[in-house]
Amino acid sequence: MLDLLAAAYETARIAATLHLSVKTVRNYLTRLPRRIGAPDRAAAAEMARQAGLGRG
Repeated sequence: MLDLLAAAYETARIAATLHLSVKTVRNYLTRLPRRIGAPDRAAAAEMARQAGLGRG
């Protein structure tokens, strides 16, 4: 999911790609930044890109 977030996928597209509900993805993405030590979702995506994720 972090890879897809880093690739700038929208929530609905992440849900469709992973065969999950949009609500499940929203819930996960709400908790994700805290789990990786980022202040918010945008910072989490940037951290993931710096780590090499999101390149397709």
